[in-house]
Amino acid sequence: MSFLVAFLVSALSGFVALSWEILWYRLIAFASGGSPASFGLLLGAYLAGIAVGALRVRRHCHGEGGATTAGIAGLVLVAGLVAFVCAPLAALIRVASHWLLGLLPIFVAAGLSGAILPLLAHAAIAPDERAGQRLARLYLGNILGATAGSLVTGFVLLDRLDYETIAALLLMLSSLTAALLATGRALRPDRIGLAALALLLVALPLSRGLHRGFWDRLLHDPEHEIGPVERVVQNRHGVIAVTTDHTVFGDGAYDGRISTSLVEDVNWVIRPYFLAALERRPKEVLVIGLALGAWTQIVANLPGVEKVTVIEINPGYLELIPHYEPVASLIDDPRLEFVVDDGRRWLQRHPERRFDLIVQNTTWHWRAQASNLLSREYLELTRSRLGPGGTLILNTTFSEDAMRTTMAVFPECLRVYNAMIASTAPFHFDKERWRANLLAMRLDGRPVFDLADEKQARRLDEVLGLIDTLDSGPAKEVIESRAALERRLGLEPVITDDNMLSEFRRLHW
Repeated sequence: MSFLVAFLVSALSGFVALSWEILWYRLIAFASGGSPASFGLLLGAYLAGIAVGALRVRRHCHGEGGATTAGIAGLVLVAGLVAFVCAPLAALIRVASHWLLGLLPIFVAAGLSGAILPLLAHAAIAPDERAGQRLARLYLGNILGATAGSLVTGFVLLDRLDYETIAALLLMLSSLTAALLATGRALRPDRIGLAALALLLVALPLSRGLHRGFWDRLLHDPEHEIGPVERVVQNRHGVIAVTTDHTVFGDGAYDGRISTSLVEDVNWVIRPYFLAALERRPKEVLVIGLALGAWTQIVANLPGVEKVTVIEINPGYLELIPHYEPVASLIDDPRLEFVVDDGRRWLQRHPERRFDLIVQNTTWHWRAQASNLLSREYLELTRSRLGPGGTLILNTTFSEDAMRTTMAVFPECLRVYNAMIASTAPFHFDKERWRANLLAMRLDGRPVFDLADEKQARRLDEVLGLIDTLDSGPAKEVIESRAALERRLGLEPVITDDNMLSEFRRLHW
């Protein structure tokens, strides 16, 4: 084997291997719902596989002819095939067992990939005084390919193609590499070359077939019935899946339901509606985290709201919103400004902006990077962007750490279900104000409550009864004052950027 061929194969193998690692992380992160442990465990399985693969081919590198071109071509083809079926296998494993077991096929695929470079070095580098130099160049090729794979797949392919298509392209690249190796200078393909060329032709339809129902299987939860996935948006920011019952999953974690109804409150929208019970009438609102827009639709229609700035890191949600009637009108509402950015970064870059209300329907507190939007440092940043008497509403997802952290930053706090409503000024709320505001509110021209409907009239009374639950206990569906929270929870510990308490205090598996 010529050194040039070995260099090219080394670079292509590096490109494919790092591209698969990026895809596998997307797979494991989705299956785990964004567990903070997912990346470290994936990286551990990947590196362990490479190490074991390199170790296992040691015996093939002893003596002459131990690593043949045909053998390496076959290994490249098999490694590509095993990497290709990792995702369907992991999805099947997710249905039958825990997502952690999905790391096993990844470990095997990484082991096969890890065997390629040592065999290439043995086949292409003569044992002379220039062996070290050639080996360094071979590793350089692998590093260049791996770097290109990370950049091209991570920033280009994932933003333009779905998982299934990228998997097919990587299989095609492995097949092409194996075919070139097996064909050789004579341009007469052997059996391995013919198999590789055949696989090259069927990779895309094969990928579509194997990945059919893929996201449904990854979302499988034996404790909760989840409807079939009807829409999926994939980009470099992540994967958004919406089921037929309009349940939203962002990177595998429950993101809520696409509903703004207080009559049939399937997703606790009573929390943002409670803002209408307060005496403050916000004019300028900041929403950090749009998702499918139920909270934003409600807040935009609170009495007095004139402008809403929405910060969302994943533009895929903006693609989905027009498909769902309860929130579709958001896109054309002239009062709304949509910005695709990280919420914390946007706040830091706009120190001059002040808001009457900041709304944050935060994702699960245990997810990777959730501390970025729950830490004391972050909440101090949001407080600095509130105008006089401004209000923050923050979904804590029942994290007591997040509740304590909110109390450490804001002197005035209320818990409404699992949302903290916080401010620097005292709260004043009453049932009659809330009733009047709810009856005045219109969403897409329709009243929140129609008192001509007996069922809706009874439901309105039930909703207003929430105010009577103030400090009635630590139950989930009540209001709890700061004093009651302090007695129950204390004020320490709090989440900081350094301790990332919400993610690692009780690691979610």
